[in-house]
Amino acid sequence: MADVVRVKVSELIAGQQLAQDIMEGDQVLLRKGSLLEDAHIRRLRDLKLAVVAIVIETTELETITPEVGTVPAKHEVKLPALEELGDEDTPSWLSAESFNLSVPRPRELPAAEHLFAERKEELRQAAGLSPMVDPQVDAEIRSGLHAAFMSSAVHHEINLDRIDELAVRLTDSLSGGDHAYIEYTDITRFGQLLAARSILSSKVFGYSQPGEANGLAQQVRTHLALANAFAFLPHSLDKPVTRMDEAEREALRDGMLSYYRWLRLQRFVDEKLLETVFLQHERFDGSGFPYGLSGEMIPLVGHSWAIANAYCNRLYSRHDTPRASPREAIDDVVRESGRAFSSSGVNRLLKAIGYYPNGSMVQLNNGQMALIVRQNQNALLKPAVMLVDDNGEPGAELDLQKTDSSFIARQVLEY
Repeated sequence: MADVVRVKVSELIAGQQLAQDIMEGDQVLLRKGSLLEDAHIRRLRDLKLAVVAIVIETTELETITPEVGTVPAKHEVKLPALEELGDEDTPSWLSAESFNLSVPRPRELPAAEHLFAERKEELRQAAGLSPMVDPQVDAEIRSGLHAAFMSSAVHHEINLDRIDELAVRLTDSLSGGDHAYIEYTDITRFGQLLAARSILSSKVFGYSQPGEANGLAQQVRTHLALANAFAFLPHSLDKPVTRMDEAEREALRDGMLSYYRWLRLQRFVDEKLLETVFLQHERFDGSGFPYGLSGEMIPLVGHSWAIANAYCNRLYSRHDTPRASPREAIDDVVRESGRAFSSSGVNRLLKAIGYYPNGSMVQLNNGQMALIVRQNQNALLKPAVMLVDDNGEPGAELDLQKTDSSFIARQVLEY
């Protein structure tokens, strides 16, 4: 069995196998799979590379065949103390110091947002739309996952059985299709952010990956278990990788790798699936972590999770970062096409979600309110809408693709 690890160029030795292509501009100097020679290592040092991805052979875990009615034994491996990665005065971002921080929210909602908050359920029902997950079930799953993450941070123990139970319930509740909508409501406490964005990412992934239905439960449980690692990380590491300095990137990479190894030994999910979902932290241009993989080296599942996460991370307010609308969030993802994400992956998300998701509210250029009811795949900026009057009453349907006089002026935030 082989693993991929990042090794400092100064520590490379002849005979090691490359797990990535080495590029100089548009020229490939060394192909993935090449065995390093002393001359190669000197060349890598001349290029001023810090680290490269190397294939290493690891010992195959012993297969355990449980008796009927029993659960396979887990390895008794100590959970890494990830919260010790940062400065001693920097708390975990789900600690008591961070948990009760308020996130920004207008004291008085604008008229359009207030109307949407008051009438959204009736309007969506009138448009024939149904929630992707039943609101009550959604709230219970979010509450349960939030409690699991908080317990992990406080007691330094992870209840994988509870995470598995919530992942299965979430997956069983998902319903997609043209008539489903996803809620984009904000949250009021910073400590709820991890659970909220993990669940929303699972919905978006399930919505944009219809061909993955059979393995979706396993992928969701893997994603939720990996997200749990962030409960231990210092507050200083809860920001995009591109905004981290080198020391922070190293700390995050080492911490996530330690957690990944611990989780792998628990036999919580198939090892290959765990690896592919874990690689959601890689970037298409090779600037991600932990291995600096790029392009087609990143598996499709991991890449799709990365795009879903990037989209969802912008949709919730933090105490130092205002939220974005779904349109603004998808614009951010599109801007990263070719750098963080492949263009094909971004297009896949666009076709599933659209610039203005089903069930969201917009304001047209003439000031009239409208609810998005259907996407037009050949004109994503011009979906079909249901007009809404000033009292929040539903009106006629209007296909914006078939008119030049009406277009969307802005998106209304959901509260």
